[in-house]
Amino acid sequence: MYQNFRPIVLLLALNMTLFATTRSDVKILEATENIRYLSQKIVKNYFFSTSYPQQLMMQNTLDTEIEALGENFRIIAITSKDGDTKDILEFLSYNREQMLELFGQEHNFENASLMIDYGETLLEGVNSIAQAYEYPFSDEEALLIANKTLNTSYNAYSNIIWSCIQSSIAQSFKSYYNNR
Repeated sequence: MYQNFRPIVLLLALNMTLFATTRSDVKILEATENIRYLSQKIVKNYFFSTSYPQQLMMQNTLDTEIEALGENFRIIAITSKDGDTKDILEFLSYNREQMLELFGQEHNFENASLMIDYGETLLEGVNSIAQAYEYPFSDEEALLIANKTLNTSYNAYSNIIWSCIQSSIAQSFKSYYNNR
């Protein structure tokens, strides 16, 4: 009698294993998307902080973004069992530490070039991690990803526009008070 249930139990175990694998792949892909976004946002905010180095709020934003980057690295490290992924993460973590060091240094052309390089390295490294975990998305997943991408793009553009508005207001006040 138990012989009849053996294939069903095997199918259930296989299904649960596939679900767990897919769930971990989704966690890794979500973390890679977050790292892509943060790598570019950190570089943008670094350059914005060069215009207003005295702003404590900008330094707090950079610290928060670097911490979020580290948290996404931890998600991938905990979830992934792949040795290549762990090696790439180790290198990306080193780049993150180098970015942190640049925050405390003088803003100059060399440091700006390094910040751009670190941002691009993070982007390329996380793209190679994401390629290893990609799978064909269902219609629902594709819609959710498109929605998240749209929201991320909207937030990035609104941040850029807000930064430009703040900059122009600051310049207006500066020129007004200098001309008095």
